[in-house]
Amino acid sequence: MTAAPDIDPGLQPERTALSWRRTALAALVVAALMLRQAASVGTDVAALAPLVGVGILLVLALACYRRGNSLSQGRIGPSNTLARRRVMAATSIAVALGALSAALITLMPT
Repeated sequence: MTAAPDIDPGLQPERTALSWRRTALAALVVAALMLRQAASVGTDVAALAPLVGVGILLVLALACYRRGNSLSQGRIGPSNTLARRRVMAATSIAVALGALSAALITLMPT
């Protein structure tokens, strides 16, 4: 008979939770920079890409923050694979759309 897997009481879950929180903070900083870019452009069409990027990065920051909280409180264990897949998919999509938005900002004529 094998015993049920225990939740790791070590530092690994704490480090992972802190890395998710750092990712959330980085997304908020980049969102603030993109918002500043949109404000400097004005109400032109060029302001659309940074505003879309800000929205995407805010969703990413929220997902990262929630993931970090779930990990630090031990709510996401080996049996909760669906939640992990959803968070990972949302994070991956937000990162890809954020990179696309940043590329559009770079390529737009000033």
